[in-house]
Amino acid sequence: MSNHFHSPVRRKKKPAVPLPLLLFVLVGFAAGIVVSQLFFPRVVTPAADSTSSSASESASEASALVADRAAEPADASAETETTASLGTSAIVQREIRTPTLETLDEITEDHVFEQLALLSDYFADGSYWNHYGIDVSSMSDAEQAMCVTDTPCAHSANGYEYCNVYNGAMVEYFPQYQYETQCLGYASLISDLLFGTDAPVTEFYDFDSLRIGDHVRLVGNEHSMIVTDIDWETGTLTVTEVNADYENCEISWGRTITRDELYTMEGDVRFYTRYSD
Repeated sequence: MSNHFHSPVRRKKKPAVPLPLLLFVLVGFAAGIVVSQLFFPRVVTPAADSTSSSASESASEASALVADRAAEPADASAETETTASLGTSAIVQREIRTPTLETLDEITEDHVFEQLALLSDYFADGSYWNHYGIDVSSMSDAEQAMCVTDTPCAHSANGYEYCNVYNGAMVEYFPQYQYETQCLGYASLISDLLFGTDAPVTEFYDFDSLRIGDHVRLVGNEHSMIVTDIDWETGTLTVTEVNADYENCEISWGRTITRDELYTMEGDVRFYTRYSD
């Protein structure tokens, strides 16, 4: 038997990295880090700080509030209240200037336009000009006239028990009514708030003589409105009114009526102005 001798297989050792080369690589790597930090710095976005953000927002809001108040006349009467105090269910508090009945100097259309914007905040669109749920037993007539709620009168069920009443400067033109209430009372109130309680009333019939703040009376429909804007190109009036449905005394701002629509309604159309010129 022949013997076979198998010599073990020798594994070749990996050549060791020469020390000079290793040092060269390490030095180069370190130099690269330094260069990147010098010429390509890392941009770090700081995390949002909710405390400082809230403080900044609060400061901005406070500054805006101060600016708004500074812009108001110094003698203006204003109340900070929720509309819930007027019978509505609003939650957010806001500064609402309570309208006041007073005598005023000669009035311009610009003044009337500005006052209408303020009145639209107080007598808000979609609310109701009544005192439903409000104890008015100790209120004056003028105070009761300022009541606004979020509850409709529902004349069919409640009659006129909760309707506000205001007998203003217009009363001499409507002797057939013992009390000015609903649409007529509201139009009379807005007119007095715009022009003052002592401003003269002039009746006229010419549509082209209408101005912002004038009172529109639909005789056949027994309905009153106050003009808030006029588009002369289309012959269209924008109005504020109460009780357009003859049922709920809902306050409305923004309804538009064209000249043609106005004169196709039942009965005469009469206008009343408080401008002196």
